[in-house]
Amino acid sequence: MLAGMLCVHPSDLQVASGARVSNPPRERGHPALGEGRMPSLQTLLTHVGAAGIALLVTGLLLIGNPVLADEPESPVVFAAASTTAAMTELAARFERRAGKRVALSFAASSTLARQIVNGARPALFLSANPQWMQPLREAALLAQATSRELLGNRLALIRHADNDTRVDLDDPASLLAALGDSPLILADPAHVPAGVYAREALEQAGLWAGLDGRMAFVPNARAVTARVALGEARLGITYVSDLHDLETVVMAALFPAESHAPIRYELALIEPATDRIALAFYEYLLSAEAQAIFQAHGFLPRPDVKRTEPGESAGRKPGSEGVPPSSRAGRPRSQG
Repeated sequence: MLAGMLCVHPSDLQVASGARVSNPPRERGHPALGEGRMPSLQTLLTHVGAAGIALLVTGLLLIGNPVLADEPESPVVFAAASTTAAMTELAARFERRAGKRVALSFAASSTLARQIVNGARPALFLSANPQWMQPLREAALLAQATSRELLGNRLALIRHADNDTRVDLDDPASLLAALGDSPLILADPAHVPAGVYAREALEQAGLWAGLDGRMAFVPNARAVTARVALGEARLGITYVSDLHDLETVVMAALFPAESHAPIRYELALIEPATDRIALAFYEYLLSAEAQAIFQAHGFLPRPDVKRTEPGESAGRKPGSEGVPPSSRAGRPRSQG
């Protein structure tokens, strides 16, 4: 009410005694010459009285010091784009269980890490590789002793479900033939973890040089899946976990785990790490329940957690170790 009082024209101002300020009539929005000068205290006392001045001062103080909401803002969680589906489900479960909400923000781990270094302050960061935690560690932005390995993953060559292409990674010619005139889609190997792993795997297989001019780079792992799902490219390279989110994308080939650096997701609280909701969500992500949900979305558990794959048969196809059965080439999948 006070702020609104300050916004009205002086001729409409009601003082505490009920008297109206007397001003000569004029057109609003066009002050007369000299009208912008600050009135003296004596003039203010004459026209509005001490009570009116008190109301005006109180209103100005309120404008300069807005009242904060009773409820704190939800803590922000930065997470690698490849964890979108799993983290969204986990955040919803956490809200139902704890009655508290977290705000999720997804992008390439490199993009998120740079934002933190440049001043963004999420409460929690989940990176798709340990390397992008290092700049934060060096800048003393990670809360002490909270950096933990959370997940693993595998790398796959993916195709649209309507494309029955099979590729032998030991035969470069088969990959080039399968591409046709379409580019191979990768996350940007200059900085995005999924793209870094993909380049390592292609170099190890002797395929990188032969693909010069035949690749297109996108901002993150999820964008690889999207381009292939939309039929904009025949093949892409991304995480096995991404195969759980779209019925239209399947595996064309699985890269050997030893063909690239281990895919390890790292979790840490960001300083000052004082938000109790963020700390509770951090602990929830480390729980056995959260690990099971991550696995249901195609991720591999951290080394100290036993893998659970409901409905999996005892036997595995050669080379499929570490791959959930619902992600194997050509098999139908339900969304995670």
